[in-house]
Amino acid sequence: MIEIASVVKCSVDTLERRFAGTIKEGRAEGRASLRREMWKAVQRGNISMMIFMSKNMLGYVDKPLVEDDDDNVLYVEFNSKIGDSKVGK
Repeated sequence: MIEIASVVKCSVDTLERRFAGTIKEGRAEGRASLRREMWKAVQRGNISMMIFMSKNMLGYVDKPLVEDDDDNVLYVEFNSKIGDSKVGK
């Protein structure tokens, strides 16, 4: 909002008071437009976008798989703290 106020040379308060609805609608339209373009990229076969959308819309997460000496599949979970990980079956 500060950027818009700077460009049109008015205060943020004025924008919020007089144009809050218009700005809200514009942001919603922008988000919808971005989602449409992202979906088009998925439909064109963009693997990176497929991965991104799968994580964000479907809740998929990266869990690298490894196998132990007995061919049991293990996964490694990495947490946000550096070096904080666990291995499980």
